[in-house]
Amino acid sequence: MEFPQEHLDRFLQVLDREISLDSFEQWVYATPELEMVLTRDSYLALLCLDYRSPHAMHIIEQVLRLHVNAGRIETRRLHRHLTAVVQRGEHLAQALMWFYHRYCNGYGFLCKLGMDYGLYVADLSCSWKNAPQERLQRLRRLLDGFYPDIVQEAEKVQRWLREGMIVITDVPADTNGYKWIDRRGKGS
Repeated sequence: MEFPQEHLDRFLQVLDREISLDSFEQWVYATPELEMVLTRDSYLALLCLDYRSPHAMHIIEQVLRLHVNAGRIETRRLHRHLTAVVQRGEHLAQALMWFYHRYCNGYGFLCKLGMDYGLYVADLSCSWKNAPQERLQRLRRLLDGFYPDIVQEAEKVQRWLREGMIVITDVPADTNGYKWIDRRGKGS
């Protein structure tokens, strides 16, 4: 059975710290169909897991990787961050910093999102740690200034992924991330 997209999204929400471990634990108990999607051992591992353990996140990630190709996980994570940009989501700043880090680690197709937008957010996050209120105000102004141009870039990358012009493989890259296949023609 194919691992459902909504289940993958829930795993990614906890792994990306968008929801709490408590919330994920409650979801596991309230989602009996997980038993049909996961192996018996994986399902029991989630049911018996001590979610307060410092190793809980690692075990959750191990369970996910047993059932879902790493390339699919990374592609879905990329789509979720792109959607945060298009919809001006709650995790917009986090998404832009993720683009920056992934670009620096070899995802050349994220150049514009990583360098034209993500770098500024990362720089602001590092340089204003001692003045959280001022930093938040500057961050809001910075993010507001990215629109509407940033939406076009995010939608372009979404199209590349949707049309198979960019394919994330499950082969780990030398840096953080995975090798990817570029099927864009010149001028894309």
